[in-house]
Amino acid sequence: MLTDVFKQAEYNVTSVLEPTEAVGLFRDNKFDLVVSDHAMPNMTGTEFIREIKGIRKEVPVVMVSGYLDKSTIRDLITDGVEGIF
Repeated sequence: MLTDVFKQAEYNVTSVLEPTEAVGLFRDNKFDLVVSDHAMPNMTGTEFIREIKGIRKEVPVVMVSGYLDKSTIRDLITDGVEGIF
């Protein structure tokens, strides 16, 4: 759904379902923003954020999730996530 919203706003969007593939794309390409769900196959959102921030810390990351507990939110903020929805 967010892919469609960003495309309708005329942003260039790359959408990936597999987090390990997303990390590889992020490593090899220039992105201005990362938006991710916390629940993903093979990697949590927290693990994903750590990977992304380890490659390019300056790129903002927004985490989207239907439910996050307080501990996870604290971890995400500590790891450098700029927004949580």
